[in-house]
Amino acid sequence: MVAVLVGLKLRLLRNALRQSVWRVVGLVLALAYGVFLVGLAVVGLVALRFTQVEVGPDVVVVGLTALTVGWTLIPLLAFGMDDTLDPGRFALLPLRAREVLPGFVVSSLVGVPGVATILVAAASGVFWATGILPAVAASIGAVLGVFTSVVLARVVTTGLGGLLGGRRFRDGAAGIVAILASMSGIGLGLVTQAIQRTPNMGELLAGLASIAGWTPFGWAWSLPADVTAGRVGLAAAKLGLAAALLASLLRAWEAMLDRRLTSPIEARGGGERVGRGVRVDRLVGTTQAGAVAGRCLRYWRRDPRYVTSVAMFLILPIVLVVSMSLPRSGPTGLDALPVQFLAPLTLAMLVGLSTCQDLAYDGTAVWTHLTTGVTGRADRVGRLIALAAVVMPLFLVLEVTAAAVSGRWDLLLPSCSVGLAAILGGAGVASWIGAMLQSPAAPAGANPFRTSNGGGLQAMIATSVTLAATGLLALPALGLAWAGLTQTWAAIATPIASLGIGLGALVVGINAGGAYLDGHWPQVLANVSEKRA
Repeated sequence: MVAVLVGLKLRLLRNALRQSVWRVVGLVLALAYGVFLVGLAVVGLVALRFTQVEVGPDVVVVGLTALTVGWTLIPLLAFGMDDTLDPGRFALLPLRAREVLPGFVVSSLVGVPGVATILVAAASGVFWATGILPAVAASIGAVLGVFTSVVLARVVTTGLGGLLGGRRFRDGAAGIVAILASMSGIGLGLVTQAIQRTPNMGELLAGLASIAGWTPFGWAWSLPADVTAGRVGLAAAKLGLAAALLASLLRAWEAMLDRRLTSPIEARGGGERVGRGVRVDRLVGTTQAGAVAGRCLRYWRRDPRYVTSVAMFLILPIVLVVSMSLPRSGPTGLDALPVQFLAPLTLAMLVGLSTCQDLAYDGTAVWTHLTTGVTGRADRVGRLIALAAVVMPLFLVLEVTAAAVSGRWDLLLPSCSVGLAAILGGAGVASWIGAMLQSPAAPAGANPFRTSNGGGLQAMIATSVTLAATGLLALPALGLAWAGLTQTWAAIATPIASLGIGLGALVVGINAGGAYLDGHWPQVLANVSEKRA
């Protein structure tokens, strides 16, 4: 069964690459990026092995623990988890979860992230190969660490995806994530303070390695470090914990597979009261753009994928504001500047990411645009109206909060100007890029953290280009705002230039993206429709 599922995934990926040249480009870029990162990791591990740096073991333990943390968080924050082999597609076959579980585990490693993780884990064995026992412990720890990373990511994304499918959880998801983000921001600030107050980096790394080794993310990776240091009893305890953790995660994933194999139909969410829908229609109007905006506003309320986006809008800005508001040692003259400018700019970056993939969330419903003659420009404008209704109140609250935290109310106007230039510019760029590059997204009501058939590769191109262009558009406004701290002319020019840059990029993006859609609606429909073979 393992060979069958791995072969099936390879064939599905091959077919997906044949359907779009952009997916081939995305795969090539992902491979190049993976080779670069793996090359750096391997060279670093080998260098640490033969230079015998005193802090080498601590660096390896912390780095590999961070790798497992990345497997858990990145699918939630970025491109999702590859779900080419959707378990629901096997529901008609006489298969049990226990029979297909090994195949799903191994096939999850088929891809750039999985292969990169295996290579890094193998390179760590070179570092620990100072004796028979450390080498054996490194081999066991690498196997446990790799499989724990993959299975943990699957359990977290599948579990949270199931929770977001429930209406009661969706209604409070953004608030819950905001609270968790605030807590993580405080933790980040405390870690930053610890780094600033610790003059000896060796002691700091030793402390971080000790903490990482006692977390579930680092149990497996710290085994060879304990064996090398002669802590055999401690290594045996961590081995038992790591094995028990992997067994528990496998059992949890098996239970989730059981549900998917017997209940393949995914929830589509609850309905909406008629009165609320009428109010939305009156608010946005009955034009083509208004109809698109009204539908998207309903999505922002009811669709788990949009609820996830709102949560992402809250996470990073709150983390930045909370962490930067903590007391710091040393001069504080410029401490207000990062709080005032960086948090709103982060929100602006996330706005572009959400906009460039908005069409994919429609899926096969894009056919309604073809049959009703919706123009590309109306589509672009309508989606931006809905996005503005969600983002702009959050942006204003974030700006006022940042000013209150930093105590620099004099920076409120330049900060708003820079943030507005980035938001409008990012929305314009994303309106253009999103019209040209689409990939299938998880269906409505499905797990919002999954991708399929290599769609994540194309999404990576779109989001990378959008992020880079948004940053470039914000640079002139940011430079003027910085100069405006000391120059009156620059302070006056900042809001004017920011508004001009943002509106200019927005108009160009809407018109260019709309014109492209008008000539490529059938192709867009094919791109956003999830392929099953």
